Amino acid sequence: MSTADIFSDSYHGARDKFREPCHDAEIDVHSIVLPDHKGPDQVELAIDVAHVGVESSATQALIITGTHGIEGYCGSAILTNSLSSGEHRRIAQDLAVLLIHVLNPWGMAYQSRTNENNIDLNRFSLDFIAARPKNDQYMALHSDICPQRWDDKNRLLHTLLDPVIKEPQTYNSTLPAAWDTTQMIRLWY
Repeated sequence: MSTADIFSDSYHGARDKFREPCHDAEIDVHSIVLPDHKGPDQVELAIDVAHVGVESSATQALIITGTHGIEGYCGSAILTNSLSSGEHRRIAQDLAVLLIHVLNPWGMAYQSRTNENNIDLNRFSLDFIAARPKNDQYMALHSDICPQRWDDKNRLLHTLLDPVIKEPQTYNSTLPAAWDTTQMIRLWY
């Protein structure tokens, strides 16, 4: 099987390539369509879920691709290759695998790491129903992180870098040899 057979240059191409070997192997695919969202080509966006093996198995594995939409192309190709080559038939009798093909179809379709709400699904995990966690230390940093004027010197940056600037020999072992603290400030600022 060639790379062109498993990799796609679009979300819909990847989706079709994933669903085809599922169909050939008689693996049911359940599609969760994103309501009110279409891809750039105005075709539906969906999360496809396939269960390989005996669904009632005591041991279950979960494989998720495309959490960061644009990264879904590799994950899709890996799933497609595994299914097309018959590797899924080698799963132990007491194991089932749930395949989630492209958790973030909008991000994949629009070449974005985030979803349709500009949320990084792997990083943004607050439970908005529960009470917000309390962070007593935040208020001490708030004015440095969110200064009133952006042309003010960023105090947090200087607070973090002052020890490095004052005692560079202490920190030089952790910095590449070609750097000095002046270059470091430019990189961070």
